[in-house]
Order: sequence, then C-alpha cells, then structure tokens
Amino acid sequence: MKVKILKSTEDEILTLIDQLKPHVFKKIIAETYKRSGFRVKITKGSHDYGVDVFAEKRKDKIYIQAKLYLKQKVNLKAV
Repeated sequence: MKVKILKSTEDEILTLIDQLKPHVFKKIIAETYKRSGFRVKITKGSHDYGVDVFAEKRKDKIYIQAKLYLKQKVNLKAV
C-alpha cells in the first residue's frame, strides 16, 4: 500500500525532525529497524568509528551513521 503524504504534512514532519535532539533521533532510527525485525544496538558515542546504530537480521549487518542535518549538507569527511 502506497501512502501519499501531502506537501504541507511532509514539511511539518521535517520541521519536527529538525527539532529533535541527536540521541532521540538515534532512538527513532533504531526503533524503526527494530520494528522491521532487526536486533539493534545504539552505540555509546565514543570510539564507535562513526557508527550510531548497529542493526542485524540473520546474515544482514547494517552500520548506521545518523546525521541530523536538514538545512546543511553533510560532507564526505563527516561520513
């Protein structure tokens, strides 16, 4: 089922996301993967090689770097 989001609703959602604290954003990312059947772990933040969330499902391993920048671009060095 495809859901169509109105442009005004999309803008409101992006505004709400932009106001989140980084740790809350990481929790939302982790919860999204968890609800998709992944086992998840949120990293502590130091010595994590830039990985914020680790998600694993069967043989699939995903290393997620959550960047909360809506109004600016993330450069390659940050990734």
